[in-house]
Amino acid sequence: MYILGIDTTTDILSLAIVQNDRMLIDYKMQIEGFTHSAIIIKALQNILAMAGLSLEKFNAIAVSIGPGSFTGLRIGLATAKGLVFALSLPIIGVNSLESYAFSRKFLPGILCPMVKARKGE
Repeated sequence: MYILGIDTTTDILSLAIVQNDRMLIDYKMQIEGFTHSAIIIKALQNILAMAGLSLEKFNAIAVSIGPGSFTGLRIGLATAKGLVFALSLPIIGVNSLESYAFSRKFLPGILCPMVKARKGE
């Protein structure tokens, strides 16, 4: 089973390909002066080429549903929705903070993931 992951909640665009609970590709990109909308499709093409896969191989699309940048969320969700409609795949909404905590579950103690708010908040 292949799952494509999309996270656009921060300034860093994150895409991932998971096969049967194993991370094949964890791709992160940030280009100063470019929004996620300008680079997400090309980045997706790049990771598919790296993995030697086509979109038809995927069984689901996972996408961050927040909290995070409002515009970033719209870009990630619009991309994911376009893919799932075109490919007739299920979509999986993933809480950003829970996913950040899960990736560091091996650390001792209590985890408190946070994202930087705009305007110094």
